[in-house]
Amino acid sequence: MTETCAGAIFNRECPIVDIKAGREFATLGTCVPGIEMRILPVAHASVGSMDTEGALEIRGLVVFEKYFNDDESTRMAFTDDGWFKTGDLASINSRGYLQLSGRSKELININGVKYLPHELEAAIDQAGITGITESFVICFAHRPSGSSTEEIYVIYQHNYDANDSQARMETLHSIQHIVTLFT
Repeated sequence: MTETCAGAIFNRECPIVDIKAGREFATLGTCVPGIEMRILPVAHASVGSMDTEGALEIRGLVVFEKYFNDDESTRMAFTDDGWFKTGDLASINSRGYLQLSGRSKELININGVKYLPHELEAAIDQAGITGITESFVICFAHRPSGSSTEEIYVIYQHNYDANDSQARMETLHSIQHIVTLFT
């Protein structure tokens, strides 16, 4: 998370504690000194109890103070009592370990360009691109090995012959066109 310092929440017992507990996904751990975390239940206005999933909020000296030249975004990002709304859905277990479970609003942010995956997926479906099976599209960010930044990746179920390189290239160019319209 770019709004905090690296290592603000960590787990020195990873992965042993999670394997012993039979968890499918590792917990992120606990806060370093200078940061606090809490879970705000999505459907309620009060702070949640242990193992209650909700919106993760953090505050402390290692959390940024504001967005540069963007008072409106800063106001929207913080609660009235100074907690930063991360946009993550999470829970805190009885040991105080943070467990992420998703995002409250899916948003891909690559070098300041923001993408809403469901809108991009819908646009690709609505474009009726030859070669793509309708409703079998997913978009996400990925950072290829050796790359300096993330990129948008689109995975789809093709409906052309796997050996038809011309159909594959036409589909690729159509997808690139749709993605470019979102930038």
